[in-house]
Amino acid sequence: AYFAKGEFIPICEAKDRISKVIICPYPPGIPLVNPGEIMTEGIIKQLLHCMEHDIPVHGISDDGMTEVVR
Repeated sequence: AYFAKGEFIPICEAKDRISKVIICPYPPGIPLVNPGEIMTEGIIKQLLHCMEHDIPVHGISDDGMTEVVR
């Protein structure tokens, strides 16, 4: 998935899509998503919760976009 063609989409639209990137809230610094994993509703809810509480999330841009497999 890491080497596949990708597209940037809002994290809230990523349900059932395959991630191209590691998505990791910091702290704690443990990835929630690795390349090739499917973005589930539960994962998206957790990531949105982190973003709402100003927890930095590696793999999601400041405007809420992430890269998924095209």
